[in-house]
Amino acid sequence: MIFLLTGRKKIIIGASIIFIAASGNISNDSLVDIAIQQYEIGEYERAIEIFKEAREELPDNSFISYNIALAYYHLGDNGRSIYEARNAFYHDPLNSEYRNLIKYIEKKRGIIYPVEFSYNLYPDAFLFLLMILVNLTAFIGVIYLAKNKNIYLIVSVLLFGLSMLTAGGLAFSIIQKDRQVGVVIEDQISVKKIPFSDADTVVEMRSGESVIVRGDSDDFLFITTGTGIKGWVDKTQLLLLKD
Repeated sequence: MIFLLTGRKKIIIGASIIFIAASGNISNDSLVDIAIQQYEIGEYERAIEIFKEAREELPDNSFISYNIALAYYHLGDNGRSIYEARNAFYHDPLNSEYRNLIKYIEKKRGIIYPVEFSYNLYPDAFLFLLMILVNLTAFIGVIYLAKNKNIYLIVSVLLFGLSMLTAGGLAFSIIQKDRQVGVVIEDQISVKKIPFSDADTVVEMRSGESVIVRGDSDDFLFITTGTGIKGWVDKTQLLLLKD
């Protein structure tokens, strides 16, 4: 816009060429198109293979994960389907299609108590807001000391209250970002009391059910189910998300 207003047309043309050259990834877009074509003709395994190849360059692309989830669902692999759908939701939590797909498959599987979706809040936003509010509170406090007016005290108290709420939001968002969620990918698994394959079973879980991972020990993960039951499962029986 600046170049246009100043009449520097040559610079505009040059900038446009650079912009066009830098936009998109042709090879990646082609892979996605091929994967979609394979999906449409029912070649779901091939579609998944190509989608995953495309995702190597675009690991945070929710659209690719969503399509992989649909392909897995058509193959009857509910565990991996929910995993990929949750992965898509993690990268785009405002897209209701991802949430609806997860709920649909969980309902079909009879999963009543899944792990709730994370809010995908970003701690940096709360930290930035907290810094602003704290500085505003201090600024109003200085004005109050200088002017000795009650209105400044009221505003200062309100800002302090907002700062405390923001600090709470910051703590909550950090907890949310650090949460590790896993999805069961085998038809049926046993949650053990202790991390040994021959230990007593606490509860059985089916593919597609989600858990919160609390820790690990050798080949086992310590998890909490959607109903709050805690126990140990084999690492190979879960796929872990970034929640």
